[in-house]
Amino acid sequence: MEKLKIVLKYLVYAFLLSFVLDIGGLFSGIYAESSGLSDEWIENSQVAIVFMLICQITLPIFLMFQYKSRKNDLRIVMPFAKDKKAYRYLIGYAAGAVFFVLTWVIAVAFGGFQVINVWHIRNVLWLVLFLLVFCIQGMGEEILVRGYLLGKLRQHLSYVSAIIISSLFFAALHLANPGITKVAFLELFLFGVIMAMIRIETDDLWAVGAFHGAWNFFQGPILGVAVSGTNGGALMFKSIPTQAYEWVNGGHFGIEGSAMSLTLHVALFVITAVWIKLNKNNSKIICESTK
Repeated sequence: MEKLKIVLKYLVYAFLLSFVLDIGGLFSGIYAESSGLSDEWIENSQVAIVFMLICQITLPIFLMFQYKSRKNDLRIVMPFAKDKKAYRYLIGYAAGAVFFVLTWVIAVAFGGFQVINVWHIRNVLWLVLFLLVFCIQGMGEEILVRGYLLGKLRQHLSYVSAIIISSLFFAALHLANPGITKVAFLELFLFGVIMAMIRIETDDLWAVGAFHGAWNFFQGPILGVAVSGTNGGALMFKSIPTQAYEWVNGGHFGIEGSAMSLTLHVALFVITAVWIKLNKNNSKIICESTK
């Protein structure tokens, strides 16, 4: 019963922190309503999208101020390695980009999307801006779920329990998104599990934050696929889902809601589990050889 109270406390606080993460959406909604603009303006306006994403930097700032006098707690909720920061980030970003592009290429090959070139030279500045803000957005969500929530739960629960609960919370954060389905929820949960495994194994957020940011950036601005049911701001290509192939394209929710993408995430889960096991075995061998 005591552990249940602790878990509920952290879940409630993480839920409240999610409003800090979404403060840009709140202000955009207020502005749209006061100006007589529709909900479609918020979803389709590049200015609104960028503003909402940039505002997600408020969460790490808030946590830094909250834990500034408690360095050990800050390390738990925002574990950022001090060595090889650029290397860790670039590896995570490259992995996220490659994995999403592979998923998209398979979807296109199966007829899941009709792809239109929407690139124009005037999109260059928007592309750079979206690159930066999706880095912020991906890292913001990872700090909330794999940083704060997983870090706190790991102090009181087992490895498996902390991963499952935090991953369910991550998937639940998307329940209000347009087009959410059971398949989409399951994939979001599995994505959370994979990110949590990597975060615990590395005790670091650089790689998972970069993976998350790259996934969303290539999904939205680069390839023009809906990002978890919302407009990602197509700047290079526009991927229009083929209605008869929702098992490949995920319908309105986007490719993350497809059975095909879920299958690829299962494969990624297996690869991650094998990598962790091999990493532990190598560490054990090194330790034994130094005795």
